[in-house]
Amino acid sequence: MVPLVTDRSDSVLESLCELGVGGLFRLPGGSLEALRSEALLVQEKSDIPLLMAGDLEFNETHQIGTDVGTNYPNQMTVGATGDTLHAERMARVAAREGLAAGFNWSLTPLVDLNRNQFNALVNTRAFGDDANCVSKLGVAYVRAMQAEGMIACAKHWPGDGIDDRDQHLVTSVNSLDLKDWKDSFGRVYRSMIRNGVLSIMSAHISLPAYPGAGYKPASLSYELNEKLLRKELKFKGLIVSDASVMAGVSSQGKRENLVPTMVKNGCDVVLFPEDVELEIDYLKRSVDSGDLSESRIDESVTRVLALKASIGLDKKGRGLGRTLSKAKRSENQRWSKNCAQKSVTLLKDSENLLPISSKTHRRVLLIQQDKRRNTLGPLPTLGVKGLLEKEGFSVELFTSVSEPHADYFDLIIYAVGEEGFYMRQTIPVPWLELHKNVFRMMDRFWHEVPSVFISFGNPYHIREVPTCPVYINAYSPVASCQEAAVKALVGKVPFAGKSPVDLSHCINSEEELKPFFPS
Repeated sequence: MVPLVTDRSDSVLESLCELGVGGLFRLPGGSLEALRSEALLVQEKSDIPLLMAGDLEFNETHQIGTDVGTNYPNQMTVGATGDTLHAERMARVAAREGLAAGFNWSLTPLVDLNRNQFNALVNTRAFGDDANCVSKLGVAYVRAMQAEGMIACAKHWPGDGIDDRDQHLVTSVNSLDLKDWKDSFGRVYRSMIRNGVLSIMSAHISLPAYPGAGYKPASLSYELNEKLLRKELKFKGLIVSDASVMAGVSSQGKRENLVPTMVKNGCDVVLFPEDVELEIDYLKRSVDSGDLSESRIDESVTRVLALKASIGLDKKGRGLGRTLSKAKRSENQRWSKNCAQKSVTLLKDSENLLPISSKTHRRVLLIQQDKRRNTLGPLPTLGVKGLLEKEGFSVELFTSVSEPHADYFDLIIYAVGEEGFYMRQTIPVPWLELHKNVFRMMDRFWHEVPSVFISFGNPYHIREVPTCPVYINAYSPVASCQEAAVKALVGKVPFAGKSPVDLSHCINSEEELKPFFPS
């Protein structure tokens, strides 16, 4: 079992070690030194070194070690570059910084295919929606991460991004027929397995097209884990459940039944037990009743030990990576900026407005959210205003009494930062937050003043602003992506990115992108 550790006090960490858990899961935030010290403590207290797991997937709030970690762009930003170099660099940054913080198992990469524009969970967390592209980038990521000594984990088996629902809240469904699944997700997972991914996360997602699987989530499915993943796809590594507290599995029954069933039907590790002692007892009772065999337990234990041995956890040192030098940290930051610059995607410039200049568009009205947040809490205000001012623009922030008119402004810029994230059920353009007033939500100003819309997140916002003259996807709100977008706006760098998702289903035709009365 690998419990989530929210109270990281020494006493709690030591008590978990005494229970004999196989590993611990920590969030990557907090100081790097604190993360490292915690890892050192538990490894010293454990008879067998622990798997120290974390979601080392980069987004606006997931840098590793809040004080010194690299704000690397998300996976979709990498997807927009189309270049395996950036997938490799992303993995190396996560591995180097993760190992320095005491992690040895990253529950990444996502190899989901974001084919449903309304899926707010996958969205920018995925490399894209094309199986070939995701396979190429996913393989590069896995190879680079594991070459650094960090265990990688492909997720979310059997594949997210088809349903619009979130497995945190309900069992979601991969509704592809079997042929389409094999040609898409099946192809991706075959690539991961052939290239040596050490672990795969079995999610709370069903695949009813597979014979006998029905609508059971994969985390509970013998058919999906043992028949399809192990026997057909020949995966020999470790299968870890997705978080067992999610409604996608908890809605299916009581934990005393769910936990033994997950192990019986293929999961070697149960992620996020609610009560470690109690759930170990559930497993013992299931073995005593004959429902769960000792041989099945032995298989899982063997795989866990083999996984630990694969990165040298059976040797002295217990998996703590070196602290990072200033030179390495600087290199990580350069890689983040380079990835961002190669990703910014211009989807539309119908009035040939770009590049802009402070000489011709000096007076800018910036429309953005005042109070940004995700499901975990508040987010920082976007820094676009300061970046524009450095380029010589005079920037005024929109208020409920602003008058967007050519007499007062030369340019309007919308800046929206909404990434894919857990338990977000939708990611619309936040009109109320942008326009500050329920009635002004309906206003559109681009027929009065030349306008630019930039999405630092959800790539599908164009469906809500099809007639805005300029539309740009920059994919992530991290500082490097904001800087890259502004540089592209003023012509200092090219728009080098290509959309990693098909946007044709967002827009009915090219005609929809044209206003009835052009400006």
